Amino acid sequence: MKTKFVLVLFLALVWMIGTSYAQGNGKGIGQGKNPKPATERAQKRTDKLTQKLGLSEDQKKQIYDINLATAQTHDAIRAKNQPGKGDRPALVQERRAAEQERDSKITAVLTPDQLTKYNQMKAEAKARAADKMKNKGKGKGKGKGKGKPAPEEDNDEDMFEEDGK
Repeated sequence: MKTKFVLVLFLALVWMIGTSYAQGNGKGIGQGKNPKPATERAQKRTDKLTQKLGLSEDQKKQIYDINLATAQTHDAIRAKNQPGKGDRPALVQERRAAEQERDSKITAVLTPDQLTKYNQMKAEAKARAADKMKNKGKGKGKGKGKGKPAPEEDNDEDMFEEDGK
């Protein structure tokens, strides 16, 4: 009798753990990992632009400020995105608007040569993203999954990553 009780208790525990995993982690979009601080994300993005575009010190400072403001906006959007709260399409639209505003401010700071390189970087990033979406779900496995999940932290750096990284 005692072993049956222990067995039933064990099975109930396994069932509860399994159902809790099946229901997800209870976190909204972008809530999975703690993102890096806004200052660190802004610095990383600015450093990549400095490296790829050859920014002057003045440009570097201006672009850092732009990147920091955008990273802080992303943090505010992420904070609004609590599980079961908020309108996801509106939050996505808000994030896109912040990205467009950052882009227009950055383009105002760049020289014509830098702007050409920047636009080329954006086009390459867009092509990589489209290719990534096209190949989604074509990973290893038996065709039952949806491929590798997208990273849950800010994708601010995606535009500046090289292929294969």
